[in-house]
Amino acid sequence: MNILNRQETPVMTDAAQSSNLRILSYAAEYASLVTKHRAADNYAQPTLQSKMGDLLETCRRELEAESLRRCEKVAAHIRNPVRDRTSFDCAIDGAEAEIVRLCYATPPVLTLDNLSGEDLISLADLYEGWSQDCRLDQRTMIELLGWSDGMRMLADAVGADYAPLPLREGAKMSLLKFMANKMRSTGKT
Repeated sequence: MNILNRQETPVMTDAAQSSNLRILSYAAEYASLVTKHRAADNYAQPTLQSKMGDLLETCRRELEAESLRRCEKVAAHIRNPVRDRTSFDCAIDGAEAEIVRLCYATPPVLTLDNLSGEDLISLADLYEGWSQDCRLDQRTMIELLGWSDGMRMLADAVGADYAPLPLREGAKMSLLKFMANKMRSTGKT
């Protein structure tokens, strides 16, 4: 049962909107640092990488705090399943579903070190497609739609043409990067 779809934009509270704007401005700043890093000489690159690392750490703290703030807005009777990512033991209405969706819709800025704008869009499409599976419980469906929203917001902030720096020698591709690549190569969700 799909009570939400992509055409319904999540209803953002002023606090959530403000936090997303802060998070998305960090994302745009990170993308700008990546661009500067590509053009920088070997002496300037370590300083830029340090700034990028500091910015991601700031984002990590902001995302953790925002997740806690959003979870506090969830009705008490479903807060634990939302936090623990387990099935609801009751039905929820559309308004509660939107609040839960916002909990999962924070832009995943920490993925910018290995996902491109195109990857973010591919993953958003993938999550949205998975959310339509009738075998999923209601909470999982809402979570996937929230993840899709977060990926789309982030892709909008950094641009579809954003590309991360190449992986360091010996570093392994992340699972999300693998999934995005696989989705694009097969064209399936």
